[in-house]
Amino acid sequence: MEDMEQDEVTGMEPVKIFSGKFTVSSYDLNPQGRARLTTMAGFFQEIAYHHAGELGFGYDDMKQKQTMWVLSRMRIEMDRYPVWNDQITINTWHSGVDRLFALRDFRVVNSHGEVIGRAATAWLILDIESHRLIRPELEIDHVRMHRHQEHVFDEPMGKISLPPEMHLHNLHTVRFSDLDILGHVNNV
Repeated sequence: MEDMEQDEVTGMEPVKIFSGKFTVSSYDLNPQGRARLTTMAGFFQEIAYHHAGELGFGYDDMKQKQTMWVLSRMRIEMDRYPVWNDQITINTWHSGVDRLFALRDFRVVNSHGEVIGRAATAWLILDIESHRLIRPELEIDHVRMHRHQEHVFDEPMGKISLPPEMHLHNLHTVRFSDLDILGHVNNV
């Protein structure tokens, strides 16, 4: 963990950059023996969950306020996917607010200290009962204090532009295993 500043209210040092280590398991691999994109997305989700909890707006904190995080956008770029038994470190930080979106960035580092991937996410806060969106600054009053200025991508994430003509490729029936703890289809 790095880039710490003292919180004027509590006197404690908030964690601006949070790090977690992951080992790639056999069940994380694709047929080419590399971590799947869904594996990486799962790692990003897990580290984001832990860091948000450290900052006071994790799953349990949000549940008490009858709110929840909803992942709206995700961009992942991997230079190299890790292989079986590779140990990677994922660094993450809250990187600001853009209107209704709380932004979070990630950096993937291999055991040699080389950056092998990066990701950025945009999250919404939803009121569980009304299903209305809540501005991050209203829900998380100390959100600016925990912001780390760096972004892993130069340009902000926008909506994906859809081609004017599209064709149905496949239908997916949601299975029980697709649901997360909130009963929603998980991004992974």
